[in-house]
Amino acid sequence: DEPRVESLARYGRTLGILFQLVDDILDETGSFEEMGKRVGKDPGRGKVTCVSEMGMEAAVRKSEELGREAIAALSLFGPEADTLRGIVRLVAVRRS
Repeated sequence: DEPRVESLARYGRTLGILFQLVDDILDETGSFEEMGKRVGKDPGRGKVTCVSEMGMEAAVRKSEELGREAIAALSLFGPEADTLRGIVRLVAVRRS
């Protein structure tokens, strides 16, 4: 039904933005050992990132907000969406 489809679409969009934001944060704070790739390359290339635009504190706050929004988007689903909620938590706390 339409509300469930809209909820899943909102979840997907929010999760995608959260993933990119966390990636930008990790590019600034992570290490090669943690990430398995070179870090700090985006600012070094003059690439605009969420962190360069918002600052680190605001980016971290926004990532927390996006995590809450993604989980809230699943409110229509109850326990059947627990796996999707778990994905949000994994993305939010990932170190690589």
